[in-house]
Amino acid sequence: IIGSWLEQGGRRDDIVIATKVATHPEFKGLAPENISAAVDASLARLHTDHIDLYYAHFDDDTQQIEDMATAFDKLVKAGKVRWV
Repeated sequence: IIGSWLEQGGRRDDIVIATKVATHPEFKGLAPENISAAVDASLARLHTDHIDLYYAHFDDDTQQIEDMATAFDKLVKAGKVRWV
C-alpha cells in the first residue's frame, strides 16, 4: 500500500518509513546476506530509494554482533538506510 502510494506521487520527503529485518520467510535471521537482501526487497516493495529507519525485529544469537553491525553500516554508507 505504501509503495503504491509513493509511486503515485506520495510526498516521500514528508514521511518516515521504518521497517524491520529478520522475520521475512525468505530472509530469516540476521546473517549479513539476509540483512542486505531483505533491505533490497523492502526498497523494491516500497518503491523508494531509501528506508529511514531499519531495525532488527529480534536478536539473533547465531550471528556475531560485529557482522550484523557491519552489514547495517554498509547499508547506511550505501544510502539505502538512513538510521539503524
